[in-house]
Amino acid sequence: MAVDLPGMGNDDATPVADTRTVARFLKALCDQLGLGPLHLVGHGVGAWVAVTFGLG
Repeated sequence: MAVDLPGMGNDDATPVADTRTVARFLKALCDQLGLGPLHLVGHGVGAWVAVTFGLG
């Protein structure tokens, strides 16, 4: 699954200032979808988000 993170890509929202906020958004999305253990892949800021998500 590819996710257009808040404030990035095609999202018109104000850019998000920190990776922790984006990681929390991603965690909430995964929880809402009932996704289990994950392998996250990111590039650039997405990699920072993946690390922040993993650290938790």
